[in-house]
Amino acid sequence: KFPDLSEFAETFIVGLYMSPKRLVEIRKSRLLSINEKTTGSYADLCKVEEEAIESKRMCARNGWVVLDINDKSVEEISAKIIQEYHKWRKKKKQGK
Repeated sequence: KFPDLSEFAETFIVGLYMSPKRLVEIRKSRLLSINEKTTGSYADLCKVEEEAIESKRMCARNGWVVLDINDKSVEEISAKIIQEYHKWRKKKKQGK
């Protein structure tokens, strides 16, 4: 369960989305790199899919942008976040 973050609804926050399958691959690789044998729910596909759904819902409830970062470079993601930040600031200045 995600914490209630509604107090940050007026803050610039960007959700980053990656396919659950890809995220599980990354998490499993991370666990292997630290010699962790048990994965628990951290790398369980069903749990990760639930996390993805809940995080998208949380972002939607709070009006936060969600970026799909599948197959994107760090530079592309950074540029998109900056672009979204400028849009957000412009809306705030216009009182929307």
